[in-house]
Amino acid sequence: MVVDFFIVGAAKCGTTTLADYLAAHPGVCFSPIKEPNYFASDIQPEKFSQAFRQNLGKSVEEYFSHDFPAPRQIAFLQKESDYQRLFSLCEGKKIKGEASTSYLYSESAAEEIYRHNPKAKIVYILRNPLERLRSHYGMALKYGFVKGSLLEEVKKDMARKEKGWGVSELFVELGLYAEQIERYHRLFPKEQILALRFEDLKTNPQQVYRQLCDFLEIDFQKGKREASNPSGRSRLPALNYLLTQWGIKRTVARLLPDFVSRRMKKLYYTNVNLPPLTAEERSFLSELYRENITLTSTNSGLDLNHWINA
Repeated sequence: MVVDFFIVGAAKCGTTTLADYLAAHPGVCFSPIKEPNYFASDIQPEKFSQAFRQNLGKSVEEYFSHDFPAPRQIAFLQKESDYQRLFSLCEGKKIKGEASTSYLYSESAAEEIYRHNPKAKIVYILRNPLERLRSHYGMALKYGFVKGSLLEEVKKDMARKEKGWGVSELFVELGLYAEQIERYHRLFPKEQILALRFEDLKTNPQQVYRQLCDFLEIDFQKGKREASNPSGRSRLPALNYLLTQWGIKRTVARLLPDFVSRRMKKLYYTNVNLPPLTAEERSFLSELYRENITLTSTNSGLDLNHWINA
């Protein structure tokens, strides 16, 4: 069994929206775990922070024993048998795929995917790194990973000695796309890579979906498309932070049936978004990304220069 396509990131750039669209496509067998993260072997789950663990939900063993193949956002699979099982119900489907945002940041994922299937098609979608970071911070605030202001938490994360996926937030690092995408461009022919922009998905989703279908050689499916995995905030931020840090949220999640957990989340979180970046925040972040944006534009073939002074 080989997987035909991978949406490899970037995080907080619209991958869930693309994944939900493809999961509903009659010709696609999409992994029920949207982000299995199997090929990012350099990510070490045993080093995850307690806060990060709180939002992973049930263990992989519990999922395959009781919930499979119910849709699930994320897991960190390490066994080939578990990964193969994700695609065990693909009879009659034209192509198989998944969408793990860690694959862009991971230093090993590109080579591992290439060894798995050198003919695989690679999709990545990029967002202005300042806005990506703002969205990332909003998610971290929503789930109780952080509680300070954006600049406070960014500077604190930058100063951490131990960094990594699930270990620290990587607020700045996940937006340094240039080297990350180059790992794929070095291995895969350009005709096997589709580079997309988040802003195009937001302003003209039908055109992006048509482009995606053409790339994957599947029929374009008409219909209204809405953004998935929207940002939001906890209604009780101080309590939310404490529940996450104390490890209570994961315990509750494991005890409750999934449908009850989903209903509680709707009551617990609000869809109120963060305010735009302030002039101080924008000035600080712009200096971090200016050179990398230019290099990313060159490496991807996308016109991204307008991001520099946006």
